[in-house]
Amino acid sequence: MLFKGHGVEKDEKRAAQLFRLAAEQGNPVAQNRLARLYANGVVFETDLVQAAKWHLLAREAGVSDFSLDIMLAKLTKEQRVEADRGVDAWISGRLTE
Repeated sequence: MLFKGHGVEKDEKRAAQLFRLAAEQGNPVAQNRLARLYANGVVFETDLVQAAKWHLLAREAGVSDFSLDIMLAKLTKEQRVEADRGVDAWISGRLTE
């Protein structure tokens, strides 16, 4: 609603903050939305490694997104390794909470 301004004043920055909060709490739909924001450079600067990290987490939880799968396939080997490390760090952090 905030992101597109449905029923409220449009506020992409606040929507992105809420997506991040929910994503960090493990919400796979929010993880997918956050991945799209990073992939498309909306609100945040384009960051394909962050996009890949959040997409991989969302995909692991069953949220598919073909356009993000394509982005993932186009990453360099180094970007993919960095994204995988980010996923591992996120999962490790969740396990120690």
